[in-house]
This record gives sequence, C-alpha cells and structure tokens, in this order.
Amino acid sequence: MKQIIFWGLVFSFFVMMSSCAAAPATERRTATPISRSGWWVNDDSSPKYLIVKTKDAAFLYPGLKNLSPQMKFSQELLDASDAALRDLFTNTLYDGDTVEEYSAKLKNACRSQYYELLPVVSLTMAKNQRQNASYNWYYNEVINGVVFPEKIVVDRNIESYTGGAHPNHLKTYYVLDTGAMKQVSLDDVILKTSRPALQSLIEDALRKKFRLAAGSPLKSGGFFEDTVEATENFFLTEQGLGFAWDQYEIAPYVTGQIEIVLPRENVLPFLTEKGKALLPPPDQTKK
Repeated sequence: MKQIIFWGLVFSFFVMMSSCAAAPATERRTATPISRSGWWVNDDSSPKYLIVKTKDAAFLYPGLKNLSPQMKFSQELLDASDAALRDLFTNTLYDGDTVEEYSAKLKNACRSQYYELLPVVSLTMAKNQRQNASYNWYYNEVINGVVFPEKIVVDRNIESYTGGAHPNHLKTYYVLDTGAMKQVSLDDVILKTSRPALQSLIEDALRKKFRLAAGSPLKSGGFFEDTVEATENFFLTEQGLGFAWDQYEIAPYVTGQIEIVLPRENVLPFLTEKGKALLPPPDQTKK
C-alpha cells in the first residue's frame, strides 16, 4: 500500500509536468551539480554504496532575488558501484530509472508544478513578505541504508510543502535481500497463519506506545479504528520486526509518524524460515 501511495504521488508530479509548459530554466532556477560520495563495507577497496546529492531552486520572480517566492529541491539518493546492486535499486527505488534519470524527472515535475503559481501570485503579492510565505515551497528527499550481512534495510524520507497549513511527510521502508537481489515482502517474512496473532502484537504495542490501558479501544487514543493490521511498510532490526505508518494512515496528522518495533523474542514464533534468516542478530549492524 505504501509503495502505491509513494509512486502515486510521483506519478501525479509527472502528469503535471507533461501538462504544463516549463518556464525558462536558465532564467528562473539555480542548480547545484549532482555530487557522489560512498561508504565502504568490510575491506572493499572501493565504496560499495554511494550517496548521490543534488540541490535546485526555482524562483517565481528572479528580479526580486531573495525576496522572490521560491521552491527549493534537494535529494540524497542511494546508488551502488556494483552493477547487480545498482539494478536492484533502480527497479525497487526508482521505478526502472537510473538515479540521475529519476532525480531529473522529479525535479522537472516539481518545478513545472511550482510555475503554475505564476498566474496566481502577482509581482505585488510576491513583494509582500507576509503574503508570500505559503508560496515558498520545498521538496526534500533522503534515502538512507543500514547494511547487514546479505541484506540492506532502506528508508526513504520525503518532506514537502506546497502551501497550506503544514508540510507533508512520507516515510517508506524497503527490506532488500542482497543475496537474492530482490525486495522482501511481508509474506516472505511472516507465516500466513500468524497474521491474527501478529495483529494482536501490533495493537498491544500501539497501546503501550501511547499509554493506553491494556485491551482498551484504540479509538480512545485517537486512532481512526480499533484494529490495525500489519503494513507492508516494515523493517528489520537487531531488536526485532518494525512497522511504520505516516500521518493520516491510522491516526490524525497531529499524532505524527508512528513507528513500533515488536521484540525479536515475541515475533520469532511467527516468522518463516526466510524471515528468521533475514532477522539481524544482535549487534551486527554495519553502516
């Protein structure tokens, strides 16, 4: 479900990009070239994982310089020097595009969407600092990875603001099997017969996190429903099996993003053999 939500947002950006004419890039934007840095795993002679960074800014009225409303765009994306691992990232994280292609498409889509404000925001309005605050947009995306033997747990964090009362946040986890070179699904990890018991563990963990009495309705703590099922937005740590929900998914925006970790000793009986093999042993994290 989380994958659908994320790529739905990206697709909507691309649709807007294709439906409106882009403003002259040389006149209305400043950009920082993509830079790359890496980190090493074990005794590799070259960095195995690469961090790709880029920044950009689009101005509605360049003549106003710093007084012009602007959209700031920044990304820190994950790439790899190994071809097979790079293909895994391409297909899992970037919808079949290379890192550079993904970044360029999304950047252009965001910029095109922002330029649609031009008929709405007059030069007079832009000069008024009190009025232009909601026209200063931004898009920040950071992809991190925690490396374990034969797997990497990736989290994608997106924060964006396109006017309105508050910014939007999206956090998506990916468990990647770097031995089989594929993304791991929850069905790969959890026994199908264990789903009801796992749901009970999740609901109890949410009650504990929000200091609700044992067995009390989750709605009494502000949740939308009294039942919360396991989500595909999961991750593995030395501590156990984690789940994450964004704002509005299971509770109001004010609750914030919600994460829980079910202790390894509690979830072990519910794991498949593959799940047990993928669950990191204590104190084996390598960043």
